[in-house]
Amino acid sequence: MLTLGRGERGFQLDQLAPIPPSPAAGNWLLVSRTQARTAGASLSAAPPNPPQDSASAWLPAGSAGSASLVGVALRVARIPSVLSVVVPATPAGVVDARLARAFGEHLATIRPRPPATGAITSPQPIPLPEHPAGLVCLPHLLTADPGDGRLLDLVVWEATTTATLAALGWPPVPDDLDAWTRRLPGLLAVRHAARGRQLPPTPETHALDGLLEHRYLSFRLVLEHPRLFVRLTDHLAPGTRGTMPAPLIARSTAGA
Repeated sequence: MLTLGRGERGFQLDQLAPIPPSPAAGNWLLVSRTQARTAGASLSAAPPNPPQDSASAWLPAGSAGSASLVGVALRVARIPSVLSVVVPATPAGVVDARLARAFGEHLATIRPRPPATGAITSPQPIPLPEHPAGLVCLPHLLTADPGDGRLLDLVVWEATTTATLAALGWPPVPDDLDAWTRRLPGLLAVRHAARGRQLPPTPETHALDGLLEHRYLSFRLVLEHPRLFVRLTDHLAPGTRGTMPAPLIARSTAGA
């Protein structure tokens, strides 16, 4: 894991731990848990250990539709030994699943349990039930090195509950998260420009510089200062508000 300053942890993509071979078909979840187990237990009640003590396995999730997978994931994530549950976009998305798992394990080590559970993450937006009743799918903004010294700004998604986020001190999550999804390319552009000190001198970028003296640019920071980031994305990336970001890391880490 990369240390980037101001509390941010980045990910070394070429050093991500391997995962088991992915199943050929069906609904599967990639479950990461602590290796400490009681005899005969497949998923024990042992408290979470650091990620280096984790092990992963694919868990069959039945024949339910994709939106109901999150319900299975939520139940699995409540098991105390579970660090993360990855809902992969496709079973073959190995590189993306590795990053989603690593980020989920990271969340499990920095969040208190309770109120948090194992983290439910995915390389792509996680389908939620039609009436999610407090469930949200959040985009997390990450920094990663694909192995050639470049720093990439990427997105990993998390399914969680508004009650959990409130207990962790997050600001209220807006009802229309899709509006921020449309702005993700702009947010990534702002993030990249801020890291390279390439932001033009404006009142908005001056305000952002002040925030980044002690924080890093996370989605939580965006929700804490929504008007500022609306103005920043409108100014720096006005043509991207209606688009989705490119696939997570397929192009920059092919063969990793």
